Amino acid sequence: MPSCVFCEIIAGRSPASVVHRDDQCIAVMDICPVTRGHLLVVPITLATYLSDLDPAVDGTLFINASIGNNVDFDLDMVVLTRRGQSPTASRVAVARLPN
Repeated sequence: MPSCVFCEIIAGRSPASVVHRDDQCIAVMDICPVTRGHLLVVPITLATYLSDLDPAVDGTLFINASIGNNVDFDLDMVVLTRRGQSPTASRVAVARLPN
């Protein structure tokens, strides 16, 4: 199976505007943002569903998605899984959407 766009970004083979990276996840600016500041937080470990993630990684994913919440706006988070939401990615991602 070909790599998804997030696999390529994590491996450093595709460019991305990386906001945060640690041992468990990477946060990148969305290339087609719905709102200003729209970013995607993706676990480093490949997971198609939330249930595929180690609970520690699951928690880190949401903690990192909420980084920067000391700003003056509301925040929506949407969990994306499998190919239903994206034809180019088959892994869990959390979309962080300031509104």
